[in-house]
Amino acid sequence: MVGLFKEGARQRLHASNLVPDHHPVFSADLFVRYKSDVRSVRNCIEYIHRNFEKHGLEPVVYDFVTAYNDWPFHKRLRPEG
Repeated sequence: MVGLFKEGARQRLHASNLVPDHHPVFSADLFVRYKSDVRSVRNCIEYIHRNFEKHGLEPVVYDFVTAYNDWPFHKRLRPEG
């Protein structure tokens, strides 16, 4: 299913001249990584934020994105008050 989606999207991007013909658009493998602890989630968030700088782009802030609150451990890690 994912392969069909990727191939269809790749073809449309090429046909629209949004990417060069030789550009693969997607990686060959599907990479799924589940985050099971707070540190892993925070590392992933930082990785995403650093990608903007790495590529010389201004960070993008979306109004529908909220700061990560250490869920599901947010109540245990912060004192009630």
